[in-house]
Amino acid sequence: MSRKKIIIKKALNTDTTSKKGSWKIAYSDFVTAMMAFFLVMWLISVSSKEDLAKMSSFFNMSNKESENSQNALGISLKQSSSHYANISVSLDKVNLEEFLARYKIDRKDEIKFRKIINNLRTHQGLQEFLENVFLDITKNGLRIQVVDSVDRPMFQPDTDMMQIYMKQTLSYLAEILQNEKNFFSIAGHTRKSSRKNSNDIWLLSFLRANQVRKFLVNKNHLFNNHILSVIGRADRDPMNIDDPEHPQNIRVEIILLNESSLGIKYKNMPYNFLE
Repeated sequence: MSRKKIIIKKALNTDTTSKKGSWKIAYSDFVTAMMAFFLVMWLISVSSKEDLAKMSSFFNMSNKESENSQNALGISLKQSSSHYANISVSLDKVNLEEFLARYKIDRKDEIKFRKIINNLRTHQGLQEFLENVFLDITKNGLRIQVVDSVDRPMFQPDTDMMQIYMKQTLSYLAEILQNEKNFFSIAGHTRKSSRKNSNDIWLLSFLRANQVRKFLVNKNHLFNNHILSVIGRADRDPMNIDDPEHPQNIRVEIILLNESSLGIKYKNMPYNFLE
């Protein structure tokens, strides 16, 4: 009688976790991290203070721009500092010395803003519209706001069509601003709406800001490259907080941006607007 064949099957251990190769991956990660660390240390040791400042500005740029976009930016521009009270004053009530004394600004900006404000106050064409033009200084620069009044709306109601005196006011402002080597931001604002569909005021405020941009560019008052941002703020930043439906809350602001408000990528643009 022939013997029966006995076949024994052994299960292979497929559990890769028991293999002792995971340390190689951890070690390679460690070596890569150390290489990156020593590369950074080498860059720091061979870079000048100016280069280090530029690199720091570059890596902080995203956070800075995010903070700025909270308010204006239009860049609004971070306005919590006590150095920037942001109490807007109409041109017909501006006392130049008292106005500038409210803010701690660079000497370079003070000289420029003093010249601009003085030119605005004395411009012959603007004399009729002094009460519709408001000024203040934010962290990002000189803010000029063209606001509605009870008897002089700057836009036709519920549209982005500018009234003739809005166009006149913008033309006079541009005569003074067009020679400045700065970027600008433009923002539109509306008053509180009782309508159910409040989304309309977001679009309306943007369209009005964009109409201002197009007017300034098409009339060759400003180059399109001068405009850094155009946004709509709806009713979220009222000028008259006590009366959200006040006509003054319907306005367009133009900010002459100072150099300190810009990220490094804007400072290094091919066209040099900055002095």
